[in-house]
Amino acid sequence: MEEFERRAKERAARDKEKAEEDEARALAEKSERLVLESAIGKSQVVQGGPNGRAPGFHCKICDCVLKDSTAYMDHKNGKKHLKNLGIDRKAVREDLNDVVAKLESMKRKAEVPKKDKYDLDATLEEVKRQEDRERAEKRERKKQKKNDKKPDEGFDDGGMDPAMAAMMGFSGFGSSKS
Repeated sequence: MEEFERRAKERAARDKEKAEEDEARALAEKSERLVLESAIGKSQVVQGGPNGRAPGFHCKICDCVLKDSTAYMDHKNGKKHLKNLGIDRKAVREDLNDVVAKLESMKRKAEVPKKDKYDLDATLEEVKRQEDRERAEKRERKKQKKNDKKPDEGFDDGGMDPAMAAMMGFSGFGSSKS
């Protein structure tokens, strides 16, 4: 009899450990987001990939290729993919305390005072003031840069008479502008 009791206790302990592991990997909300919305309304030409991989959405876990985003999402939530991940498809059974806690958190979130009504006129006025300040700063920087700039020494004529240099065409670099 003692042998059976000992085996029963060992089996219960193993089952408890396995249940804890399964609970940790049980079906839950997705933690990562698939960004498929950015490709809405766009066409994309896809060439065959290296190593003979076909074009489309490739699932590395299941090593399969799906032709469109809808099939890919169906696959991500499907039996085969979840089994390969080691996730049990059974939903975790929540008790009353969990439900009450969730409802209270949702209630607190709803009670958080929302930002006052958006005032378009005040926002536009603030943007206009900010742009005016930026323009004034830009003008000030230009003035400062202009004042800091040394006056040009001009063309070094090498002591030549300016009239003679103009007549010989040494007054510039060939520009017709004055």
